[in-house]
Amino acid sequence: MPSLANNLGIGRSRKGNNTFFIIGIIIFIFAIAITVYVMTRDDEEKKKTTDTLELPKVSNVGVKRTLNPDSRGSESGTAETYEIGGGKLETYQIEYNTGETFSDLEKKLLSRNIDLTVSWDNGIGFDNVTEIIFKRKIDGTVKRTISHTKSESTGDILKYFQSNQKNLSLEFDNIDDDGNMYNVVGKNTISIFVKLPNDDKEHKLWPPTSDDDIPVTIGITDLSSTLEITSSRSQMYYPVTSGFGMSNLEISNDIYTIKPSTNTQVPFSTMLKSACSSSILLTDDINFHFTMPDSNVPSNFKIKMAKDDDEWVTVCSNNELAVTSVSSQASTFEMVKSDKQADSGKYNKFLIKGDPDLFMYVKNVTPKQLYMGTITDMDVDEYTSMDMLIELEDDLSN
Repeated sequence: MPSLANNLGIGRSRKGNNTFFIIGIIIFIFAIAITVYVMTRDDEEKKKTTDTLELPKVSNVGVKRTLNPDSRGSESGTAETYEIGGGKLETYQIEYNTGETFSDLEKKLLSRNIDLTVSWDNGIGFDNVTEIIFKRKIDGTVKRTISHTKSESTGDILKYFQSNQKNLSLEFDNIDDDGNMYNVVGKNTISIFVKLPNDDKEHKLWPPTSDDDIPVTIGITDLSSTLEITSSRSQMYYPVTSGFGMSNLEISNDIYTIKPSTNTQVPFSTMLKSACSSSILLTDDINFHFTMPDSNVPSNFKIKMAKDDDEWVTVCSNNELAVTSVSSQASTFEMVKSDKQADSGKYNKFLIKGDPDLFMYVKNVTPKQLYMGTITDMDVDEYTSMDMLIELEDDLSN
């Protein structure tokens, strides 16, 4: 006989509730699985997108140190009021000719007179960059970080995010991220990082290795000199090669070829004038020795022709390159690392530091001729020709 519970449907209700409960759990688990799958797939898609984007490259990186005259000049009695923290103001005075006895506060005040400017060229791939970050370190400690995002950039800053842009630059003063002054004395280095879409990681572009770093050492004497100079003085620094890893004697004895990066390969020697006073170019294809005038500066070389008669490469007053038989007239070049890769040998640039800095290049004239010039005055082909492939003659015969 049916029970009262059965007649009222209680048993069926309890069974139905259990069924709905189980179905609910299944739906809940399924929903979680779908959510995890979608989130994981999105992460994988983001990672895939980031992995497929090739990191952009920068080239021709240099750092310019500029010493500016102090606004007080040599007036030792001039006082200045500044904030020392917490809204407290204090009047301070820097005495002229204090030499190396500057206090920490005086070093910070004088550090305002020294600017550091990093310059570079963009390669391909910068159209994908969402943020570019510059970090200045002094003796290994980050003192200032400057960041620009593509979405908020305009004018010249927007060029930072465009591929194949040349002669880009950014200046550092001595104000840190919190708006406080810092002392710039020490080994200063600048690094460049970028961020890519859907990726919050900072990818380092410069320096690619520690060997490529450009250390700029600022000393107490640099601070002191800003009290004495009456006009700004700038000096460029580049990633220099440490030479060929050989002794001076080995470098002098070995014979090298020098090949500028040009569309039509012309022997290096035939682009040299026979003398500064002559309009005639050399006709013989001759290789070269490198000599190191100062073993304490292994990046500096003179170029000597590999033949019986001693002849050296010299820079004429009009920036043309010629040869001379007088060794004291031979020019000293600094070898600057090139970003261009070679299957054998090494690409370098030849630099003579000055105001302005001059680089060796092949001038776009007929016949081809070697000159020294500033980067900004070169056309595209001349700019490319600065990269010189240097190979040991013995390696070429193998």
